Amino acid sequence: MASQETSFPVVKKVYRDSFLFLKNTPIFFYPYLILIFLEVFSLLVLFLIPRAPLNTILGPIIRVKWGERFLHYPFNFLLLPKLASYTRMVLTVVFGSLLTGIAVSIATDGFNNKKPKLGRSFIVSVKKYIFIFIVISLINFAWFFIGKFIPNSLTKYFIAGHTRLLFINYKLWQGPIVAGINFLFAIIIQSLFIYIIPVFIIENKKFFPSIISALRFFALHLKTTLTFVLLPMLTYIVIIVLNYNNLFLMEKFFPEIILLVILLSTLLINLVIDPLITASTTLFYLNRREGK
Repeated sequence: MASQETSFPVVKKVYRDSFLFLKNTPIFFYPYLILIFLEVFSLLVLFLIPRAPLNTILGPIIRVKWGERFLHYPFNFLLLPKLASYTRMVLTVVFGSLLTGIAVSIATDGFNNKKPKLGRSFIVSVKKYIFIFIVISLINFAWFFIGKFIPNSLTKYFIAGHTRLLFINYKLWQGPIVAGINFLFAIIIQSLFIYIIPVFIIENKKFFPSIISALRFFALHLKTTLTFVLLPMLTYIVIIVLNYNNLFLMEKFFPEIILLVILLSTLLINLVIDPLITASTTLFYLNRREGK
């Protein structure tokens, strides 16, 4: 069985190769640029919900689910991050499934010294779309379930009359502690599933054999994989802190600053975090597959 030791030289080499690949293969970013466009367009739609004609179409949903005040300035900006998060989840599942497959295919071509072609990678991803769709749906469902389950469980616990949990009060639990737990689970969930799509595209295996093979590879390289996911994700801590201080930001500056935070989050995820994680883990898998 392979060693669980995280080898710094291995991580360093993979990152060096990944940055070189990203520098020399701008086509790799095309799928992520498409996602940025879709997210920015959806954000514009969400921003315009309080205005006609969208208020007559989407307004009733906001009114029933969250209340009338969130259809009016400046409270609409308090709800905007949540709506943007839900929308991004849908876009990631529906369109991100196809675009992730394209990115993995491009990285594989680059590793094999083949000139990456968007059209060829698109065809590869289309053929695998249903499988990738299922995998990314599972990732998002797991993340969504945990993101809801932990805060709801804590709320029920404190509503029942408890004043502290593990000597910590409700305010701290529902603030930085829950954010930290969700961040940790996000890293674990993404790491757990990270090799399934590369295995399916590269090895051309069927559904369950791909999952078993990917999970086995993850188990053999657990610490190294967590490192590849954790390091880019650390950059997202800034966004987490800003999101948990939305009201402060609105009072200190102006309500529209929430739009800037969401845009920053979109750019950071699609131009830094996701490309680096996808490139590094795919190249690492390919290197190990070739015995390097």
